[in-house]
Amino acid sequence: MRTLQKIKTDIDTRITNCVANPITLVEALGIIKLAIEDVIKHSGANGKKSLITSQQLINLLHEVVKSSLIGENVNPTLIQPPSGQSRGEKTLAGFLKFKKQDICVFPNNKTPRVEQIDFNGLYNTGTTDGHMENYFLNTFYQ
Repeated sequence: MRTLQKIKTDIDTRITNCVANPITLVEALGIIKLAIEDVIKHSGANGKKSLITSQQLINLLHEVVKSSLIGENVNPTLIQPPSGQSRGEKTLAGFLKFKKQDICVFPNNKTPRVEQIDFNGLYNTGTTDGHMENYFLNTFYQ
């Protein structure tokens, strides 16, 4: 029976290995199932809550998405954070606010530039976005 720390370490190790050994949804769900069972046996409801709030399980699912994208021939250098990493999320301008994105795929045919954004007064005048709001809209809706 694994401790909470051992479970987290095992999940981190599997995430790190995703570059060389992509992870499938079936494998990730199996890891999640065993992790929850083990933590409940070892630490009860408090351990389960700690595991869920630690982001470990959701990071595993993020790696499934990245592995799937790479499996569909998306250039891995366009994916942020890179496969095998949870840190390095990009902050992008949304309609109401800036938000860190768990997974971004940047287009390879556009060059990001800093531009001022103003969504009908929702942002202060002079607010800038380093990835530019139209960078994504123009890429996917042209």
